[in-house]
Amino acid sequence: ANGTLTNAWTTTSSGPVNFTADKMALSGGTVTVTASTGVTPAITLTTLTPGVQIALNGTDGAGVLGIAAADLSSLSVGSFEGNLLQIGDTAHTGDIVDAGAAISTASPVRLVTQGNVDLSTGAWTYTGSASTGATDPGLDIRHNGTLALAGVSLGQGAFSEIDTGGIGAG
Repeated sequence: ANGTLTNAWTTTSSGPVNFTADKMALSGGTVTVTASTGVTPAITLTTLTPGVQIALNGTDGAGVLGIAAADLSSLSVGSFEGNLLQIGDTAHTGDIVDAGAAISTASPVRLVTQGNVDLSTGAWTYTGSASTGATDPGLDIRHNGTLALAGVSLGQGAFSEIDTGGIGAG
């Protein structure tokens, strides 16, 4: 739990690709899922230790996994229906928050936690194409706590939220 998962390689995969750690530095390489994986999500980022908070555009710290904008930019799930980048899971992730800076992604994103989601201090922009955005949300949030949003721009994508105590892992 004290080490940093560092991606220094460039790879193309038919997926799925999973990163699990309490500290990550992914921007040194790129990961691209180029084909429909047949499963969702195509790429998953989640914490190793239960209850660790995920800070989007934040930095790693005690009890916090910071996922920088450069980390998100190094990951691509292609344009196939159903492919998305999932951040968090119901088994390990604490609250998901933004760190006050703008977040932009070309990949559809699903945020998953049994806790709260607070995206109220930054801005979220989905810049993906209509090929995924027409049928898949640009931003899909699944949580069991409160949800705070501000400045969400989805372009050609949609928004989806599920607030339930019974969401399954994954």
